[in-house]
Amino acid sequence: MVPRVISGRFVTGASLPTSLLKFKKICTERGIISVALMIPDLRDLSKNSGYPSLYGKIKSVFQQRKIPVIDTFPALSEAFKNNSISARVASDDPHPSSSAHKIIANELYKFLLAQKIKVLNL
Repeated sequence: MVPRVISGRFVTGASLPTSLLKFKKICTERGIISVALMIPDLRDLSKNSGYPSLYGKIKSVFQQRKIPVIDTFPALSEAFKNNSISARVASDDPHPSSSAHKIIANELYKFLLAQKIKVLNL
């Protein structure tokens, strides 16, 4: 079952769209690139679940405010389509495993390269 978004408000009471615009403004003023890194619910990486449509709605909120989105769902879904449990630290812990973190990092790396941001090779 896909969770329903009940409220678009932060604890401060500001609406999500207003908060995103403030976030973007602060980043721009400080010379920081604003970007949303979306990490899906690792308990269900199926393309047939309701999550992809929910992620699409979330992405559109950011895109409407001209905040780039790095959507890691497609890469994680493809990599772990036969065994989503291996995307997690443990079967009862939905945090990303080291393998999932590598995929997330690679998606971020590709974004940085596309933006022509200097990336350090350590």
